[in-house]
Amino acid sequence: MLKKQLIMEKALELFSEQGFEATSVQQITDRCGISKGAFYLSFKTKDELVISMVDYYLQQFIIDVDQVVRGTYNKETVLVEFYKSIFQAFKDHSASARVFFNEKVFLTKKRAIS
Repeated sequence: MLKKQLIMEKALELFSEQGFEATSVQQITDRCGISKGAFYLSFKTKDELVISMVDYYLQQFIIDVDQVVRGTYNKETVLVEFYKSIFQAFKDHSASARVFFNEKVFLTKKRAIS
């Protein structure tokens, strides 16, 4: 498993358990079994980690939907398959969706600052 992927997965677990603000980089590195230096080689800040996580899960969502749209479905079934893929993607990534929806205030604050 790639280090970045490991960090994102373990951070997601922690964010689900205690929220973004309550989770420290130290807790993330402890859960991953890596040093803080290893964390900072992958992500400059905890905020960058969250933005990377959102980007990663959105990319996965787009890939899933794109496969359905580009699939061999006929016109009559493509819409049904499209909606099924969206629901499946939310089911597959429900933990990350829950974290990101719970942390929407954080993401809104970041946009206002940028």
